[in-house]
Amino acid sequence: MTQRGKYVKKRAQRYLSYKDTVGWAYKANRWPKMNGDIEIHVTVYLYGKTTPMGMDGDVDNYIKTAMDSLNKIAYADDRQVVRAVGEKKPCR
Repeated sequence: MTQRGKYVKKRAQRYLSYKDTVGWAYKANRWPKMNGDIEIHVTVYLYGKTTPMGMDGDVDNYIKTAMDSLNKIAYADDRQVVRAVGEKKPCR
């Protein structure tokens, strides 16, 4: 995403809005910032996508989005993540 693109492209705006929502959800629960090595697990429930199972998108992109959303909120830097597990599931 380019600096200019985030202001004009709808996909970029939707991505940034999602990141803000995840960050605010973490803050709303008043969870502390984590220190040291951390592990994340991401499960994405997909519905209404173009493939028969609704399984569009690469799992690594979903993991990256979750990590970016919590960077400097749940942890100081995403370099602290030493293990990431991702899973896509259809939602009907």
